[in-house]
Amino acid sequence: MLVATFGPTTGWVGKTITWDGTQFVLEGYGRVPAAALFDYEQQGHLRWAFPDLRAWAWSVVQWEAAGTRPAQGAAQTYAAAQTYAAARPAAAGPAGARKPFPVWAIVLIAAVVVLLVGGLFAAIMIPAMMFDEQHDKARDSAVKEGVHTLQVGIQSWAVDHQDTFPSALQMDPAVMSDYIDWWPTNPYTGAPMTQGDQPGDYYYEVALDGASFTLIGYGEDGKIVIQVGVPDITI
Repeated sequence: MLVATFGPTTGWVGKTITWDGTQFVLEGYGRVPAAALFDYEQQGHLRWAFPDLRAWAWSVVQWEAAGTRPAQGAAQTYAAAQTYAAARPAAAGPAGARKPFPVWAIVLIAAVVVLLVGGLFAAIMIPAMMFDEQHDKARDSAVKEGVHTLQVGIQSWAVDHQDTFPSALQMDPAVMSDYIDWWPTNPYTGAPMTQGDQPGDYYYEVALDGASFTLIGYGEDGKIVIQVGVPDITI
């Protein structure tokens, strides 16, 4: 009767251990003591033909250790094991064979994995996006503050120059030093703000009579974040 089969963890994979009525026999080797079955099992090599045989095999270990033959009760246990083995449906497959994983469980696991990955992605990306948004707002605020600084300097110049404003060429840190103590910094480059249309730049235009001006500050992608001047055109 088939008792156990060797699994894939050993070079004996597929070989069987059977009971011939008096002893255990290893396929291709011969007789093996009952205790050897439990050594193989402990190493993870053995698969029992069906669970009841393990308890019966252990009783055989005790008989062999005592140097006795199987008692009548043990013989009955073996006979019951034989009957159980003969009655097992062939479709049940060998003992220890794993049933196919249910499709619903695979779908559920996949859904959980997708949710976990999506949650992890959101946990990483949402704070990053919020940081970028806050960073953009901070740079826009810096551009607005810089333009207001230039505006105050321009209007201070007009007070000392008969209400006329400086030309575009005079909008220079050296020329305006008496009216602008601290020349604003471009928050995108870290350099002083300059005339242009790139992020952090300003555009300054004065009327031909010098009596009015327009001052614009640019943000990301050439967006106008502030426009001031005389007459008042604050946006």
